Amino acid sequence: VWIQVAFTLAGLSQSLASPLDDQIEAFANAREQKEADVVQILKSGLNENRSARAYTSTKSWLSTHPDASAELAYHAARAAERAGEWPAAVSFYRKLLNNPKVDGKLAAEATPAIYSLLINHLNDQEAAYLLMREDGARLRGYGRAKQFDSWFLDRAKQRRDLVALAELLTAIHNGNDPLDRYEGYLNFLLRELETFSHESEELFAVLKDLGASKRTSPAVKARLNW
Repeated sequence: VWIQVAFTLAGLSQSLASPLDDQIEAFANAREQKEADVVQILKSGLNENRSARAYTSTKSWLSTHPDASAELAYHAARAAERAGEWPAAVSFYRKLLNNPKVDGKLAAEATPAIYSLLINHLNDQEAAYLLMREDGARLRGYGRAKQFDSWFLDRAKQRRDLVALAELLTAIHNGNDPLDRYEGYLNFLLRELETFSHESEELFAVLKDLGASKRTSPAVKARLNW
């Protein structure tokens, strides 16, 4: 009887094994561990709400393959994020977004995700600011990234970082978003310029771009040229 029960339990255990469990076992025993297998494990972990298990089982492989594909970086970032491995998630999202030709659908999820991780989970506002200063204008068109405009502009204003203000305002004035919510930032920038205490060549170059933006008004262009 006990032997029969043991066989029954063993069969039940095998029948309860999920696709993720099977994939992890096959991956661990594979002679050649391939990127496609890692992607599938990470996807299954997300689908089964077991991202921590999926990420842990592939973490070693990921660390030794830094030049993996954009698809892998995306799924690794999502898995790491759900597993609570936030610094790793930021690293994978950053790797994905560093590509100037990043897939728009992936970037639409990755951009707001990395901002939220840095600001809300890691409380690393300096890193978030520097990331937006470097790439914010390029990335703001993806997904819900524009919701962080005010966060960034408020801090650029506090720092009197006129280059950063002007760069993002240039992107905004070349877009189609309502300008009313940004009027205060533009006025602050113009008032600072009219103190004649800012003379960097970098700033002048950015201001030239702002003046040439498609929705910059003639009145603002005149103040910028002054």
